[in-house]
Amino acid sequence: MGQVSKRKLVSLIVDDLKASRQDMILHVEALGHVYIEATCVQEGRKLLAEKTPDYVLLDLQLPMNPNTVDKIEFGKSFLSEIVREHPLTPVVVVTGHGISLSHAMDVVHRSDFALVTFVPKPFKDDDPNVPNLTDSIKMVLDKVERLKQDGLPSGLKTKPEEHAPCEIAVIDVRILEKPNHQQVVCTVNGKRTFFSPKEQQILAVYARLQEKHGSNPQRHMLEVDSEDFDISDDFDNRHTVLCRLRNKRLKPVLPERHPPVLTPGSVKGHYALGCYCVDSSGSKRK
Repeated sequence: MGQVSKRKLVSLIVDDLKASRQDMILHVEALGHVYIEATCVQEGRKLLAEKTPDYVLLDLQLPMNPNTVDKIEFGKSFLSEIVREHPLTPVVVVTGHGISLSHAMDVVHRSDFALVTFVPKPFKDDDPNVPNLTDSIKMVLDKVERLKQDGLPSGLKTKPEEHAPCEIAVIDVRILEKPNHQQVVCTVNGKRTFFSPKEQQILAVYARLQEKHGSNPQRHMLEVDSEDFDISDDFDNRHTVLCRLRNKRLKPVLPERHPPVLTPGSVKGHYALGCYCVDSSGSKRK
């Protein structure tokens, strides 16, 4: 009888730098494993769901998609997602930045269970005082096998928890006509919410754009050039206003599983609101 060939383990390598990915590929192939590559969080998330790799080599300084800049926050969020949704998929965080390492350790310390280890870049295979990538991969894979043999921790989910899709929120920026002035009243899913005048102005831009595409179910993902928000040309100021609108105003009032809001678009400087936005007063703004 012919000998049954053993399945090769699959590594998902997530790093936006080609040279770094090639370095990791050498280590993966030396172990007799195969690999798939991703250059951003979106690609990594898609491959993780479709290909179910045996382990992940993850850099934290990543772009969210091919058109955005790389940020530690994106990689940290993806690491949290893997630990939460794929708890039996081990992760080796590879990083050349101390701040990346501290972020990754924070994710692990806040988790009741995490198959995560860390290896600094550049890799130093011959330094006994520095974690070795090859040995680290073997270590996390061995840990998974021991868990499977000895029994999983109580309450650990082996599959991502399935949730019903979250409905897209509706923001209404209507104008109330008062005897001597106009008052803007904003609601999110019918609940009155405070927005600054500048934030109201930004939401009104999205409301006008979406009104033109009223029959398009994907109108909440239409992109607006941030220059149209009439914020000062200073990038830092524009960035601050948009971050405050996203993190301080919208996120706290949206459902927990609501898709991301005010996300970078396909063109630099463009943003998609991620919510339906209307002006139910029918008033025309200047």
